[in-house]
Amino acid sequence: MTEPFDVNDFPLFRGSGPMGNIPIHVGGTGARESSRVAVFDVCGTLYDSNTTFDFIDFYFGKKARRGFGLFSGARKNRVIGLVNFLIYKLTGVDLLRRMGVGFFSGEKDADVRRAAGEFAVSFLAFRENRAVMLLLDRLRSTHRIVLMSGSCEPVVSAVARELCAAESYASTLGREEGRLTGAIASDLLGEKAELCLSRFHGAEELIVVTDNKSDLELVRLATKAWIVLNKGDGAFWRRQSLGNMEFIRLYR
Repeated sequence: MTEPFDVNDFPLFRGSGPMGNIPIHVGGTGARESSRVAVFDVCGTLYDSNTTFDFIDFYFGKKARRGFGLFSGARKNRVIGLVNFLIYKLTGVDLLRRMGVGFFSGEKDADVRRAAGEFAVSFLAFRENRAVMLLLDRLRSTHRIVLMSGSCEPVVSAVARELCAAESYASTLGREEGRLTGAIASDLLGEKAELCLSRFHGAEELIVVTDNKSDLELVRLATKAWIVLNKGDGAFWRRQSLGNMEFIRLYR
């Protein structure tokens, strides 16, 4: 393992525009057919965002959806957040996430996908983790870029288009006759390692880039892993004593 490198080591991404972070990406599709694969998490890794909840706020923030204001306030309550976290640790069920997705019930799938594209361009583009984006751009000429996230599929698909990723995998939303049901049809949370084993078995090289401690089993599969360090997580990762890890630190 090496010492973390800092985002400020990469002057290419020091934007001078009004947002101070101008998104930069290398053109082209990269090594789409390569047997060398680079798997990137999305939330907290590529972007400083919980894209599921931020997209829910983005989509319903200007809609008069009954109960949404109450839900939005409750989600930001620290006590409720802690209770939700404990329930998730005990049961594997993220109740707030399920409730948030439930607001999409009856929404047109096409409308949600259109909004997801707008969200990727107008919201996420200015919340990029710069050092991680630079790493992605370095790898795209030699590796097949794959996005893998527990976030909702319309958002991850929109991000994949923006980043010219070869493939993307995410939690799918239930739909019937062109409208969303408000349920999660298939959930990728906790399933990334199994998916990688089935999808990329035999790859010449597997690189994993993530900030999630829950991706530990995925990191164990990797030829090399880049860990995006959150404050307080360094000790956890160092305790694993894995020789395939390097660190990216985004905080001072």
